Amino acid sequence: LQASNQQRRENMAQDWKKAAKDKADHVLSLIPQEWRIKDIPSAEQQRDVTGAYIHQFLDKKEIEITETDAVGVVAKTTSGQWSAVEVAKAFCHRAAIAHQLVNCLHEIFFDQAIAEAEKADKYFKENKKPIGVLHGLPVSLKDQFHVKG
Repeated sequence: LQASNQQRRENMAQDWKKAAKDKADHVLSLIPQEWRIKDIPSAEQQRDVTGAYIHQFLDKKEIEITETDAVGVVAKTTSGQWSAVEVAKAFCHRAAIAHQLVNCLHEIFFDQAIAEAEKADKYFKENKKPIGVLHGLPVSLKDQFHVKG
């Protein structure tokens, strides 16, 4: 009985480890190749992955966009200075870089975000006005699961 319980525990441990690896691999597969980091440093090698470190993977415009606050982003997108697509792509790119460095994303919807941005840009072009007060502002959601214990 003890041997069978031990085997069951070992199988469960292998099952969750495989499921976790499969999920991590799936999330990584959603990151475009051109946004992949070739040599990811360990936490010991690179303690701070913000600021100048993450900037090396972004172009000047992406840095400007992703370091502008929400009010500033909306001011630029609702005036037509920035397209919703360029804003969405900049934030998606930065999120992809961050995920590779610190494993922070559980789900990735980059394609859907860019498709929605394209719709917003099309509306803006056709109607000469923003689709709403948050026109072109990307949104990221955090899921929280309550687990007993």
